[in-house]
Amino acid sequence: MPEAILSQLFYFYNYYQVLASNWNEGARGLNVLWSLAVEEHFYLIFPGMFLLFLHSRLTLRHIRMMLSGLLLWRILRMGVFGATANTIYISTDTRFDWILYGAVLAIMNARGVSARIFPTGGTGRVLWLLGSLAVLGACFVLGGEFFRETFRYSMQGLALMPLFHYAITQPDLPPFRPINWS
Repeated sequence: MPEAILSQLFYFYNYYQVLASNWNEGARGLNVLWSLAVEEHFYLIFPGMFLLFLHSRLTLRHIRMMLSGLLLWRILRMGVFGATANTIYISTDTRFDWILYGAVLAIMNARGVSARIFPTGGTGRVLWLLGSLAVLGACFVLGGEFFRETFRYSMQGLALMPLFHYAITQPDLPPFRPINWS
């Protein structure tokens, strides 16, 4: 039990859950700390990546390759190495991308890439929004553990990018108004 609590305190509870048979013996009610561990790992790694990005050593193309590599890694861990769904779900190396998609969107916004991709109005905007919702809906409808623990995370990350872009850049659009209520 002290090991479980230490893993919760020092943000490696997600891997403790994967490796320890008694992982459920940590501080009661704090089993959700696995997700904070993933976030902390991201915040330790991403600043270095961002500094490379600022110095143009890392481009959006590199980040796209990294996102593709993370999807491939999930596929290998589950399909070839036999990782369980829970292991895929809580491991930093298989869930790092769920935060990286947001960072990519922020970089795209800062570089003006989002403005070129996502139209500010008209049919193009409607198609992006409806397409995003359709992909998110498909992620909940499509079955199979392999799909859910591999492709679903990447599809959701991609589908949320246009929604977040419009929620941030056009907060007065009716679907996003409630987000801005005080």
